[in-house]
Amino acid sequence: MGLPEVLVAMFVFALVSVGLLHTILSVMTTTRDARARQVALNLAAQAIDDARFRDDLFNLLDSTTVVDVAGEEYTVRVDTEWVSDPTVDLACGAGGGVLRYKRVNVEVTWNNMRPVTEPVRADTVINPDSRLNDPAKGTILVSVVRGDGSGSPGVTVSATPIGAGVAPPSVVTDAEGCAYMLQVTPGDYRIQISRAGYVDVDQRATASKDVTVVQGSAASATFQYDRSASFTARLATNSPTPPEVSANMPVTFVSTYGRVPMTGSGPNRVHALHPFASGYTAYAGTCTAADPSTWEPRDDAGTTFVGVLPEPVGAAPGGSASLDVPMGLVQVTVTGATNSYLRFESSPVDDDRCPTKVVYDFGNATGTRTIALPYGEWRIFRGTNTNRTTPVTTGVVPLTLGTFDPITGILTLDPREVPEP
Repeated sequence: MGLPEVLVAMFVFALVSVGLLHTILSVMTTTRDARARQVALNLAAQAIDDARFRDDLFNLLDSTTVVDVAGEEYTVRVDTEWVSDPTVDLACGAGGGVLRYKRVNVEVTWNNMRPVTEPVRADTVINPDSRLNDPAKGTILVSVVRGDGSGSPGVTVSATPIGAGVAPPSVVTDAEGCAYMLQVTPGDYRIQISRAGYVDVDQRATASKDVTVVQGSAASATFQYDRSASFTARLATNSPTPPEVSANMPVTFVSTYGRVPMTGSGPNRVHALHPFASGYTAYAGTCTAADPSTWEPRDDAGTTFVGVLPEPVGAAPGGSASLDVPMGLVQVTVTGATNSYLRFESSPVDDDRCPTKVVYDFGNATGTRTIALPYGEWRIFRGTNTNRTTPVTTGVVPLTLGTFDPITGILTLDPREVPEP
């Protein structure tokens, strides 16, 4: 045989060998996958049997376990859900009717699954062994979730009758954030939740909702409640030196859920807030005019000035974060040892931007003083500790963007600035 014949023979042999090898590997992979699937079926059946033999269905909760069988790791995921209305799928079985049964869904996966292989699944429904519902009474279903949407366990739930009635025993949310009050006398109830160090989306340590329990049905209440995070609002960080800040200066925290004014004292205000994933931004004061983002853009000689809030800052549950809160700064020169107390009163352009007069008082001091105020329009008065009614029309210089009209006595502190490119 010549060299060409040898090369052709080797090429044919290689083709046959590759085909044979592919067939052998496919058979081995299919066999291995079939064996793993059989093990997964057994694990799923075992999980279903474990669920059916639970003494207390309220302790049958979602779980994920990893099982090692002959060196192969199998992940068994069990999802459970109380069902009150078969047509509605809501947390804690809050579908509008009494608790009927518990649905259990099991999914088993394993390492090195082929892309075309489906997980092994098994499903069942379990009826309670004991009677949960009284036809003459109702049920209260409570769902409490954290800021990330997962269940919030360990929260105390109580129901107080509104008017005459007997309060059912308090309960604690389970690992899924669910709590159940069974065989409750029909009537109106105030549901309250509490746990030390926790707050709801409205920054309340004890949150409540009113429900009506109807005979033969269920009332439900859902809360978002999580461990608070510590946020420090650092006022007037845009001042090169610490200015004077009124002792009753509030700070309004802004989140995707709205605005919440908080009171405090000192230039650094520490507040326990709900740990929204999107975080908070903040501004000093409570009036609409104090919020830089509410000011319309202004064009000046071809330059556009806009008001913007600082970037939001977030913190994990139980964590901490700091927010810089810029403020309007003004320099006021006060002469004379008497009548040197200062008062700033809001002077809004219209009632919508600050419908209620806001007053900030400052103590007795002479000379040049640097004052930090919320953005907006202000009138300045001086006087004694009990009578500050003399208008200040001189010695007023805005240190941040703004103007002072000595005729009207109106100080305007403008938050608009040239936006960063």
